[in-house]
Amino acid sequence: MSSAYNNGEVPLQSKKQEMKRKAWLFVIFALIIFTQVTILGSFFHSFQASGFTYNTSVVEIGKMNYAYGWASITVNAPTVTAQLSNGTLVKLNPIIQFSNGTQIIVNSTTYTFKMMFPRTGDCFTCSGSTSLGGNNGQSVASLDPNHPIVAAIVTNASSFFLSSMPTSGSSTDNLFQFYWFVIEGDASVSINGYGVAY
Repeated sequence: MSSAYNNGEVPLQSKKQEMKRKAWLFVIFALIIFTQVTILGSFFHSFQASGFTYNTSVVEIGKMNYAYGWASITVNAPTVTAQLSNGTLVKLNPIIQFSNGTQIIVNSTTYTFKMMFPRTGDCFTCSGSTSLGGNNGQSVASLDPNHPIVAAIVTNASSFFLSSMPTSGSSTDNLFQFYWFVIEGDASVSINGYGVAY
């Protein structure tokens, strides 16, 4: 043995092996993190919609039964006044109308509320798809395993469209669940949310 080795120094060959071992540990650690981020990313889905409402408009949110989600809905009311036939000026406030009869009159310029959407079922090999409906039978947002929670705004909804809406919170085909509410009047609406599909 050399005197350098006897003095506590590590031979060059051992240093190279140690560097290789550290490099492989780094690569393995990076792969583990990448895999976890990829898997988690496939569970989390953001969704958003925005638009203007007038007359009677519908805000729709649809989800796959196996998804859990929440949404923040912001209604920006314009400062519009109208004059009645007797000359009185009145502010025209949009009204949010839920299917259970609850009404919210938007008295401020900005009104924000949150909605939660519970996970209501399982689906291990789901392949179905549907869409949120719009006026005249048009499709406004695709709901499928790649988009397990979506939102849409149907402006100036027809009376036929309103009469054909399923009960809010109801499920179809034991796979899709739909939530909706009506906004009466002029407003700017934005919906931002996240869903977790597992």
